[in-house]
Amino acid sequence: MSDAVRHLRSTHARFNRSAAQYDLEAEVQRETAVRLVERLVDSEEPFRILDAGCGSGILTRLLLERFPRSRVDAFDISEAMLDTARASISAPCVRWMQSEFALYRPALPYRLVVSNASLHWAPSLTDAVGNLADCLATGGCLAISLMVQGTLRELRESLARVAPAKADVGPMPTLAELRLIVDQLGLRRVADGEYTIRRRYPSAAALLRGLHDQGLTGGLRYRPSAPLVRGELAALIAEYDRAHAAPEGGVVATYAVAWLLARRLD
Repeated sequence: MSDAVRHLRSTHARFNRSAAQYDLEAEVQRETAVRLVERLVDSEEPFRILDAGCGSGILTRLLLERFPRSRVDAFDISEAMLDTARASISAPCVRWMQSEFALYRPALPYRLVVSNASLHWAPSLTDAVGNLADCLATGGCLAISLMVQGTLRELRESLARVAPAKADVGPMPTLAELRLIVDQLGLRRVADGEYTIRRRYPSAAALLRGLHDQGLTGGLRYRPSAPLVRGELAALIAEYDRAHAAPEGGVVATYAVAWLLARRLD
């Protein structure tokens, strides 16, 4: 079994287990979704929209509000996430489908393809973005936000100090990488940028619990190279609490976000 398949299976299983409580912890994903839709303020009604990696439907709701006359097709790798989204969004103009970024094939192209805070889970960002670009109609817009290098840097730093032999956590994508992929596909970049979100948690233990409850400990790429034993986990929590305390109490965690808008010209 290839690493890509193992990564997808692990991601799928973890998000399935975490779907019921995902929205309780997904403040960062909500903020990135709001910011991405705000960048579409001047867009005309596209009438057909693809929400790629829709999760529990956070972005889907915003798209329905912003484009009330459009139909939204939304897919995710996790059946449980789709069930959660379907239960909270009963709009008949939404069609829910299970798929993954590199494999989805629409019957007709879309004027707008959007993906929020999920493409960093794809086994190959190049394959994923390439397939989403293929889903665009001529003149259509691709709108992306995703987590990039610098996300949870405090956790990586603390892990490197307490368990250096296990700190070989895979690199996250970069905006430069995303730009290069889009340029090589022949899309025209309209705008892009980066920003950070700093969130405060009551403690490092609460941060780790929140990441687990969102399913963000799945996949193979962003986990320690070997599981932490109990003593290492306790040392990690203590080190994080010490090194990254917030002035107002608790600890801070940084999320680095890249966004990009591009159009298909041919």
